[in-house]
Amino acid sequence: MGQRAPRVCTDSVAIRHLETLIKQLPGNAAVTVEYDGGKSASGIVCIRPTVQSFRDAAGKEGVNGVLRLEDANAPGGEHHIWLDQIQRVRQRMAYASRRAA
Repeated sequence: MGQRAPRVCTDSVAIRHLETLIKQLPGNAAVTVEYDGGKSASGIVCIRPTVQSFRDAAGKEGVNGVLRLEDANAPGGEHHIWLDQIQRVRQRMAYASRRAA
């Protein structure tokens, strides 16, 4: 395990929160996420995130994950958001569904 994360989750409540978020983020879903104390980002989930093992800057081992959110308006076309920073996920209608209506 050589991956680093800014924060890691080690207690069961925080890990359950990550798992709950993952269930709300299936691949190709159109979502808006609220994260990091008031920021938000909208886009298409590239691939369902997973919980992975990481070490923080102090070397503490725990878990976290990264959401890759495709957004043509974002620098590089994507947002990369640590799962532990996400407070809320809102599902949005995909463009194709809105257009067909």
